[in-house]
Amino acid sequence: MMVGLGLCGSCRALCLALACAISSGCGATPRPAKEATAPGPPTPTPTPKPTSTPSCTPTVPPKPGLRVPGDRPQEHPAGVWYGTPELWTVLPATGEYRPRKSVWWSVRFGGGQVEQRPDVRVVARRLDAEQAPIISAGPGTNAHTETDGWFMIANFPTHLPSGCWEITATYRGEWLRYVVEAP
Repeated sequence: MMVGLGLCGSCRALCLALACAISSGCGATPRPAKEATAPGPPTPTPTPKPTSTPSCTPTVPPKPGLRVPGDRPQEHPAGVWYGTPELWTVLPATGEYRPRKSVWWSVRFGGGQVEQRPDVRVVARRLDAEQAPIISAGPGTNAHTETDGWFMIANFPTHLPSGCWEITATYRGEWLRYVVEAP
């Protein structure tokens, strides 16, 4: 998408409209999953959620969500697993924005003993107005719970300013993108 490349407001809106038309929607979809390491149906395309802002369509994760690898529960109390086995997160089932830590999982993350400061990066780009992107500061950290296993926490703000934001996370050459509308 050409959004955020220093284009004027009118050009940016036109590019966004063209990109949405070409991709059949502004809702973020994970890139096609590689061969899944865990059995299960392919991840369906997320359903766009209508909002009060016609120019912003937050990502609503598919139900059921990603079938996560390993012995983690297939349902998460905070929402729905979203992404691919290479990089995933949990999104609210309704697509509603909830301020939270930027938490990520990956089959490539071996845990805190192996990688204390994982190089998980997150960038938020404003889609509905001109604003500098919000970029995570440095590498993330690791955490572990009995239920969630090992995961990564990006060094990224917990709250986003009001607006429509495209969130893109990267880790070891993999990426995941979704859209939120912060009130």
